[in-house]
Amino acid sequence: MIKVVNKQTAKNPVARAVARAKLHSTLTTQKIALYMMSKGDDCQELMDGLGLTLAVVGYAFEWQHRNRSEADRSTPDIRILRGGLSACRSMTRYDPINTTAIVLALEAAERINVLLNAESIQRAWVALVKNASK
Repeated sequence: MIKVVNKQTAKNPVARAVARAKLHSTLTTQKIALYMMSKGDDCQELMDGLGLTLAVVGYAFEWQHRNRSEADRSTPDIRILRGGLSACRSMTRYDPINTTAIVLALEAAERINVLLNAESIQRAWVALVKNASK
């Protein structure tokens, strides 16, 4: 889902629009997969993908706003995103009770993504990949 490109491409408004459209498509596909599950289904792989999406967007927002106060960084959308991320991390077997929290978090991630610059997303991706490989 995330593709590393050169700086010129990352700042190109058309490339950013295409990236947003791909994110929207990916989030829609993930939501459909979530809605199609039955209680008790193994959902670890889906939750890992959803969690990565939410973590990258959340980390990028926090990095981009790192010099602001905690109150400024803790927007309603970020709090929703954190709740959805927590729900993803807690499930290995699907429980429909978490669906609303995750779907709302994905919608918040899409709104937050519009506010992010390319550098923040790239830094978040690199930081999360480094942590995952440890």
